Amino acid sequence: GDDVVPPGQVGPTACSGSEETHLEIKVGFDVYIIAVLCFVGWLFFVVFGGIGLSAVPLDLILEYTDRPKPIDEQTYQQRRRLLGQAASLLMAQADSLQGKDCDLANGKGWRAGRQKRAVRADYNKFKRDVMLLETEFERLKTSKFHKGENLAVSIAKLIMGILCAIMSIMWVLHIILVVMIPQLDPGSDIQFLDAIFSACEGSGLYPLGVALFAVFTLYLLACVVKGCLKFGMRIFFLFSIHPMRHQSTPLNSILFNVEMVLITSAAVCQFSQTAFRDYARLTDAEVIFSAQVKYMSFYSFFFKNNIFIYALLGFFVLALIYLLVKPRDNADFRPDTKADKQLARIIGVKSLGLPGKKDKKSKKDKDLDEAAAALA
Repeated sequence: GDDVVPPGQVGPTACSGSEETHLEIKVGFDVYIIAVLCFVGWLFFVVFGGIGLSAVPLDLILEYTDRPKPIDEQTYQQRRRLLGQAASLLMAQADSLQGKDCDLANGKGWRAGRQKRAVRADYNKFKRDVMLLETEFERLKTSKFHKGENLAVSIAKLIMGILCAIMSIMWVLHIILVVMIPQLDPGSDIQFLDAIFSACEGSGLYPLGVALFAVFTLYLLACVVKGCLKFGMRIFFLFSIHPMRHQSTPLNSILFNVEMVLITSAAVCQFSQTAFRDYARLTDAEVIFSAQVKYMSFYSFFFKNNIFIYALLGFFVLALIYLLVKPRDNADFRPDTKADKQLARIIGVKSLGLPGKKDKKSKKDKDLDEAAAALA
């Protein structure tokens, strides 16, 4: 029934009858705040974490396959001139966007709001093209002055990509075996990564088990950051991209990515405790997430039925299919045929006609004339 029972009589009252008993216990404000942070964090973790689980290994392997290679002086000068043309057109586009923004600054109403959103989306596209142009210029300098990327660095990226692919596969298998199957068949008790961590703990190598647990958990946060960048590179109307680069990361990008990590940290902790419930037994995390947050009103439907975990797996599958079909970003121009098409799109010509391409001489001259006319 709905009788109020003193705290000292909860155990005897709940265990005295043969029927299932439900107890309503008030939690502290701190636990309620944790539940809210988990729920909000899951909304970001499901999307960006699912995308990142597939994007992190694929991008590392693509960085190896698309690594800068040595080029001659003629190719270097040609591509440098074309990158300069693309930069000039992007500067003109920046002036145009600034003018549109000034014109719409005082606008009000639905029509003005729609135009502002369109300008914001164009700005996000512009920011993406600028980042990729800067990246291509750095790659061009590496190809010319350093005779291509260091072989050790390229191999390290390939090895890291393979290791990240293994970790993503292990995470997916662990979700299926440890979370999904026991929910469908409550009698099953399958251990996967839990067994590895527990084996390290039982054999006296507990620091190794803790290190592996930390690596798999921190990998999820890295996937969130990567998935957020990948999402922003292809969908422009929500927010602009904030890439993290060595020695050239703006402060606002650092703050944005730190904020994203902080927002999703509670959800990642809850997910790790759910996924590694045997290894994380008898801990404060188990008491908070499995005994309190999981059964709170409103949140219990999502956490008890693992709605977010199913959604995470779904986003991973969708992102994997999409990235396998279209692995490179839309404006990503590499020193190959596909790259030249993307660079030509920014310049405003049909093709570039670079040395070594199959374009006819007359066609090349015509396209270069179009590029020169576009700058005039």
